[in-house]
Amino acid sequence: MPASLDAIRGFLDERKIRHFSDPSDTALVMPFRLSPRFSSSIMVKVEDDGRYLQITCRDLPLVEGSHPMIGELQQCLLAMNMRKRFVKFSQDPLDGEIVASGEAWLEDMPLTSDAFHRMMGNFLACLREAHDCVESVLAGRGMPEDTDEDDASPGDSARDAA
Repeated sequence: MPASLDAIRGFLDERKIRHFSDPSDTALVMPFRLSPRFSSSIMVKVEDDGRYLQITCRDLPLVEGSHPMIGELQQCLLAMNMRKRFVKFSQDPLDGEIVASGEAWLEDMPLTSDAFHRMMGNFLACLREAHDCVESVLAGRGMPEDTDEDDASPGDSARDAA
């Protein structure tokens, strides 16, 4: 079942989540404050005639390949990619940009408000965890210990972040 940006605008409006259209009107942008030290803009796009949903964030710190902690940082990102199903992290080797993205094909299922907000909650929880991990590694403290936060309801973190 295809989705549209207008449907997603409706989902965001019903929960009073602030959002803006990007200049080309092909994506929605939502600012979030995930912690006292981390604010982020999340972009939601619907492509391929509404059959493909993509949520991205490019607000994680830039870490160039010459950084002394680059190996440990990449291990942190790989470990998160292994633990997470929806959100994946990548790093551009040329400029050090770290990107978080969640992607879903929608052609076999209708995109409901609850499903969309579960995806957003999952994305925000993973983004917060990744930011904490990157900060810890860059500060020389190593990767944070694995916690049981995966058992928490991702919807709670989305409401807290909104």
